[in-house]
Amino acid sequence: MKDIDKSEWWIILCTEKENDKDFISATLHRGSANDGIFIDYEFSILSADGEVLETLKETQCFLMGFETLRFAYINSREVLTEKRYAYLPRDTFTLQLKVWKNNGEMEDSEYCYMRTRPVVERTSFVWYLNGFSAIKLNEKKSILVKSAFNYGPLLNLNIFLEAGPNREEQVQIEVVQIGDEAQFCVCKLSLLEAAGAVVECMQDTVCFKKDGKTKILPVFLSKSKLLQQREKYLHNDALSLHCEIFYGCGITHDYLKSFYHTSEFPRLASPLSHDIPSVCRWDVECNDVMRKSFIFTWTIECFTHQSHRRICSPKFYVQTLDKSKWSVILYNDGFFDKNFISVELCRIDGETDICIDYEFALLSVDGSVLTSRNEQKYSFRSNVGHVFTDFVEQHEVFDRNRKAYLPHDSLTLRCRIWQSEGEMAETEHCFARTRPNIERTSFVWSINQFSIINPGEEKTTSINSSFCKDPLLNMKLFLEQSFEGLYLKEQVKIEVMPLYVGVKNNGLCICTLSLLDFAGNVTISTQDKMLFETPGEAIVHSLSSFLTKKMLWDNRNQYLPDDVLSLRCELEFSYSCDAKALILAQEMRPVP
Repeated sequence: MKDIDKSEWWIILCTEKENDKDFISATLHRGSANDGIFIDYEFSILSADGEVLETLKETQCFLMGFETLRFAYINSREVLTEKRYAYLPRDTFTLQLKVWKNNGEMEDSEYCYMRTRPVVERTSFVWYLNGFSAIKLNEKKSILVKSAFNYGPLLNLNIFLEAGPNREEQVQIEVVQIGDEAQFCVCKLSLLEAAGAVVECMQDTVCFKKDGKTKILPVFLSKSKLLQQREKYLHNDALSLHCEIFYGCGITHDYLKSFYHTSEFPRLASPLSHDIPSVCRWDVECNDVMRKSFIFTWTIECFTHQSHRRICSPKFYVQTLDKSKWSVILYNDGFFDKNFISVELCRIDGETDICIDYEFALLSVDGSVLTSRNEQKYSFRSNVGHVFTDFVEQHEVFDRNRKAYLPHDSLTLRCRIWQSEGEMAETEHCFARTRPNIERTSFVWSINQFSIINPGEEKTTSINSSFCKDPLLNMKLFLEQSFEGLYLKEQVKIEVMPLYVGVKNNGLCICTLSLLDFAGNVTISTQDKMLFETPGEAIVHSLSSFLTKKMLWDNRNQYLPDDVLSLRCELEFSYSCDAKALILAQEMRPVP
């Protein structure tokens, strides 16, 4: 702050505890100085659009060298949980400091923008423990977790058996810090069955400063349970654990920009009318390491209409990786397990192998990460892909956290790609959008002379597309005979056959049929959801039977006026996809 003082200033954020409650506090520090000064200052917490959420103003504050001014407490529960979306948009906390001279006025306003972010890494792998049944008490099996950036060891995972209650041998997993680089880690361990599906999970956070260099994670497995279901859990006597580890290794600071002229400075309300403020705005971000990367952000609209199908993204080119061509495939009903959504990164062309680090993440409406998976040093050949089979549970997306994952029924998937060795020349950001072609139509199907229709005789109607001249599908009505005890029963059957290639190839149709009475009122309805999954084949779907000829004839005055059966048909079609790459942006710094 040149107009106030040439000594160094800094802000410290920390968490504190008082009366069994957790708080966040901010402190303004002044560095070495010979003289004391009087200042007026204001601390503010800002939302994503710059709105002030909380503020503290103080006047006539006197500071000597190495003295501090302390900001009032902020309830951390309110910040981190109750009002998270306001205080932490995209997991970013923004603090603004305004400083004025207590007497006199500054020559110019100064505006300084700073950013702090932890150095964060994520890794995932499957840990195979062969010969599990022969492991003895307190015999340790270990695996080393290394940094992808400096390739040094960060953590050691140990697994061993320990006698628990009733002499049951419990599976213990221990996290050991190597060196001082990793300051905290979040470990998620999942038991995999023989088919590769996740069965049980455990997650725990380790803060090495608080917990020490070693921590044993909560127990979630026992040897007896695994041996009892060895065919399911111990294929070839190997225990398979899927390990997802998120760890922090210090922080980095970025000095982004300063303004020194009043004309450039945005208009800000001042608590003191006679002064022009000096403002420092500080963002604390939880983000990946600042490496230049290629970012592909893909929005899939009307996602619930595509929950049955495999969706391919538009092809995109990564110029900084030998102009290689790539695509992303989303398996909405799972690659192996239909309880999961799977995602695959595919390389389409190229003569030489490319080794990359990459990450998939699902984003909320404000861009914050809801779930993510990454892979380090994976070598891609031409026409080869890599799949996260259990990327996210379907129940999580469609039910439990639907509002977060599917705002306006749109799913946003982000893929980040880094060079495993070296660094890209620049950051590229490509946006793409995919949406299905959806048509809705309704009509009344009148079947004349219904009473004289014989078994095997068919009545048909075609449904045409409003976008093209071709018919989408045929509907066929006929009577099907069956015996119910000693009595012959004639059911009204309706079949649907797709005609248009877009419907036949991975199309979806939702059909609602309603029986109308003589006045045109709906009396009985049924709904069917039909999925056409076999490309090139005209598959016939039978709709649910809800009418019989006897029921209609016994009530012919109500349902068969002039011997005409009237069915109201409401159909919704979802077929093929319109996929477009919208924007390709290049930046000299990564997009957070």
